[in-house]
Amino acid sequence: SYNYHELGTLQDEEAKKKILERAVVLGEELIERFPDSPQSHKWYAVCVGEFKTGKGAGTKDKIEGGFLFQKHAVRALELDNTDPIVHYMLEKFYYAVAGLSYFERKGAKAMFGLEPPNSTYEDALKSFKDCTRLREKPNVYDYLEQARCYAKMKKKEEAKQFIKKCIDEARDDDPSDMKAKEQANRLLQHI
Repeated sequence: SYNYHELGTLQDEEAKKKILERAVVLGEELIERFPDSPQSHKWYAVCVGEFKTGKGAGTKDKIEGGFLFQKHAVRALELDNTDPIVHYMLEKFYYAVAGLSYFERKGAKAMFGLEPPNSTYEDALKSFKDCTRLREKPNVYDYLEQARCYAKMKKKEEAKQFIKKCIDEARDDDPSDMKAKEQANRLLQHI
C-alpha cells in the first residue's frame, strides 16, 4: 500500500490513477462509517482532489471534483478548525478558483451545465492566514502565498512586506527555500 508521499513519486500514471480511484472508494466508506471524523473528510478531500482534478482529468470532472473537494475540506474544518494542512489545501483551491476568468466560467457552464465553484483572493488569503497562524513555525512558502494573494488584490505594499519576509527568512542551505526566494524575487519584479 502507498502512502500519499509515495504516490507523488510514482511515475506510472495509470497505476497512480488506480490507486487514487481505490483511495476515493475507501474514503467514501470511511466517511460513511465515521461521518464526524475530520481526518476522514480531510483525506477524502485530498484523494478526490487528486483523482478528479489531477493530471488528465476532463473539465467536467474537475468542476465536479472541485465541489467535492471543497465540501469535504470545509467539513473537515467544521469538525476541527485547528488543522493547518486543511487551511493550506483550501487556500490553494480558493486561489486557483479565484483566478478563473469570466469566459472560463461561462464556457464551463455552457459546455457542462456546471458553473465552477466561486471564491475570491480574499477567501484564499483568509485560509492562508489561518494556516500560518496554526503552524508551529511558518515557512517561506506561507509568506510567498500571502504575497501572491495581496498582489492579485492589488495591495502592493502588503505584497512587498510578505515578499520581504519570504526572502529574508529563506535559508541558503535549503533548496526549497531557495526556490521560494527565487519566486518571490520574480513576483517583486511584477509588482
